[in-house]
Amino acid sequence: MIRRGVRVAEVAEGTGLVGDFRSPVVGVIRVVTTLLAVAALAGCGSPSPGAATHEPLSPSATTSASREAGPPGDPGPAPTAPDPGKPTAPPATSSAVTTIPAAALLDSVTLHEVTGGAAWSRRLVTGGQNCATPEPSGATRRRSVAYASGQRRLTETLTTHASGPVAARAVTAAGATLTRCGWTLVPAPPLGTASVQATRAFGAATQTLLVMAADGVAVTLLGSGDITTDQPTWESLADIALGTSCAAEAQGCH
Repeated sequence: MIRRGVRVAEVAEGTGLVGDFRSPVVGVIRVVTTLLAVAALAGCGSPSPGAATHEPLSPSATTSASREAGPPGDPGPAPTAPDPGKPTAPPATSSAVTTIPAAALLDSVTLHEVTGGAAWSRRLVTGGQNCATPEPSGATRRRSVAYASGQRRLTETLTTHASGPVAARAVTAAGATLTRCGWTLVPAPPLGTASVQATRAFGAATQTLLVMAADGVAVTLLGSGDITTDQPTWESLADIALGTSCAAEAQGCH
């Protein structure tokens, strides 16, 4: 019998058992000792009962482990591609302006602070998209307010449009309308993305009309009296009116 390359006879010779059986008791003891040594050598390469064993990972387990824990710097498993058959939610869009708030227009207090003189009071709004009080066409919403202070008059109209470029084009087109209606185009203050200004005689007074566009909103100011002849005052009113018109924008004031 050979185990791990060692013969029984060689083991017996190493213990001094061969040729030495003079004492029966001693012989028995040596035989038992020899058998135990042989058994120990025979079991040297096999695990003992109950001992833990370590089996190699199966290919599938190795692949799974490599996916879960990669080397340092490994970004990990690639994200799962979306299912082309599953509908996706549309991107959120800003809601359109349904009404133009009063805060988007000039008020009597602001007018008095800028122009001085007598207080301004509300009056009836007349006209709209005609030669008397022309305004940009193609509006989705509009709101007007009119004031009077002695011989001074001011009407403001806000119109909202589909986009900034649409509003700018509507303001530019208003210039042709003003010319056909007998207005005389004059240089406009460089306000907004587009602006047109015109004047005309109206009885004993001179009316001035200024149309401006900014971020999808058009502002039309129609005034008469010293508020239009005093250029700094008129441009201040125009600047404030364009600023407050942001309340009519889809994104609001920012």
